[in-house]
Amino acid sequence: MKRALAICALLFACGRTRLTPAVPHAVIDGRAIDFGPTPVLFPVLHDVLVSDAGRVPLHVTAIVVDGEGFEGPAPALEVAAGDTARLPITFRPPRKGTFRGTLSLGTDDAEVPALTIALTGVGTEAGALSISPAALDFGRVGEGQTATRELTLASIGAADLYLGALGLAPGTPDSFGYVGSVKAPATLASGSRIVLGVRFSPTPDTPAASGALAIDSSDPAQPHVEIPLGGSINRAPIALARGSVGAGAPVTGVLDALAGDTVLLDGSASADPDGDLPLLYLWSLVTRPDGSAAALSTPAAAQSSLRLDVPGVYSVLLTAIDSTGLPSFKPARLDIRAAATQNLIVELVWDQIPPDLDLHFLQTGAALNSPGDCFWDNPDPAFGPHHDGDKLVGYGPESVTWKTPVPGTYGMQVVYFSVKGASNPATTAQIRVYAQGVLVADLSHAFSRAGEVWNAGSVTWPSGAVTP
Repeated sequence: MKRALAICALLFACGRTRLTPAVPHAVIDGRAIDFGPTPVLFPVLHDVLVSDAGRVPLHVTAIVVDGEGFEGPAPALEVAAGDTARLPITFRPPRKGTFRGTLSLGTDDAEVPALTIALTGVGTEAGALSISPAALDFGRVGEGQTATRELTLASIGAADLYLGALGLAPGTPDSFGYVGSVKAPATLASGSRIVLGVRFSPTPDTPAASGALAIDSSDPAQPHVEIPLGGSINRAPIALARGSVGAGAPVTGVLDALAGDTVLLDGSASADPDGDLPLLYLWSLVTRPDGSAAALSTPAAAQSSLRLDVPGVYSVLLTAIDSTGLPSFKPARLDIRAAATQNLIVELVWDQIPPDLDLHFLQTGAALNSPGDCFWDNPDPAFGPHHDGDKLVGYGPESVTWKTPVPGTYGMQVVYFSVKGASNPATTAQIRVYAQGVLVADLSHAFSRAGEVWNAGSVTWPSGAVTP
C-alpha cells in the first residue's frame, strides 16, 4: 500500500494527470495585399508566407484565389514543423482599371481554422510588341552547315512589355533553334528592342523542314505569336577519286604502282545529288614519302596527274564543289603505294671529277675482279645483281641494282682506280644503300691517292641490314 502511494505521488496526484497532444501553430500575415499599378497583362508576384511554429506539420487546405486578374497556387500544401512555405499570388490585369479579389484558405490549426486576405491591384497602360520579319525563310542551306537569321522584337507601346516565353512551337524539328543565350521571362522597356539570332542546321534526315518560334508576351492584341520557319538542305556533292597507271583500269581506294610511274587522277565520276552542276574540283597531296618532291600537275581540274618520284605511300584527296559553292561533306581519298623497281640498290658517288672510282659488290668470300664480283667489267654476274656502269663515262656515279636479291650477305668495296689527271687526288666517296626503296645506310670514306681500296662493309638480305 505504501508503495502504491509513492507511485501516485511521483505521478503528481494519481488520477488527475492529463496528456496534451502536439498541434500545429499557423503564423500567417492576414493583412490586405496591394499589388499597385502594373501594365496590362504584365504579371506581378507576391508571396504570402505561411509558417508553422508548432511541433507537428501544418496542413493548409482549400486555397482559393478569387477575383479577375488574380492567380493562385495549388489548392493545398503541407508545412513542416518549424518551417516556412510560400503561397505565390500573381496579379495580371486583363485591362486598364482597378481589380479586387481575395485569397482564402483553411488550416488544421484550431486557432486559425480559416483566413481570408483582401487583394487589390490596378491595370495601367498596355504594352505592344512588334516582330520583324513576320517569317524566317532560310532557303537552301548546305549539308553540314548552319545558317542564321535575325528576328527583332520591339516594345512599341506606352508601357513596358513582358516576354513570358521564347521557344520552339510544338512539332518544330530541332534543326531550328536560337543562337546564343536566350532567357525568358524578361522585361522589354517601352521603346527598346532586342535582336534574336535563329539558326537552321539541316541534316539529310530533314531535307525540307518547317516549324515556328513561339513568343508569349503582355501585348493584349497578340499574347501568343508564332513566327513561321522554313528551310531545306543543299546536299553536298559526292567526290569520287580514281587513279590509273598507263592503260590500266582506274581504281578507287588504294592503287599499287612503281616508283617512277605517273598516276593519272580522275574525278569526273563525282556527282551532286541535287544536280547543282557543273562541279569544280580541288585535288590535294596530303602525304608523300620522305625525300619526295612530287606535285600534282593540275590541282583544280577534273583530271590531274602525279609522278611517283620515290618509293613509298602517297595520299591524295579530292574535294568536289557544286555550282552553289558547297564543297563535299567528306573528301574522297586515294592512297597510292609506290614500290621500288629494284629491291636492293647500292649507289656510289664522290665529290671530285676527276678522279675515277669503281664500285664492287661481292659474294661472301669472293675476291675483287673474280666471277663473284659485280663491277663495271662484270656487270651481270651469275649470282644475280646488275652493275649500271659509270653515268658520266669513267667519272661515276655508279650503282648496283638487284630486283630480287638472293638471301645472303654481300660485301661492298670501292677501288680508287685512277687519278685521271686530277690536280688534287684527294676525294671523299659515299655509298648509299636502299632496301625496298628505303635508305638504310649512308657511308663515307676519304681517299688520298689512287690504288686505295675501301672495304665499306656488308649488306644482308632479306633483312636489308648493313654492317659498316
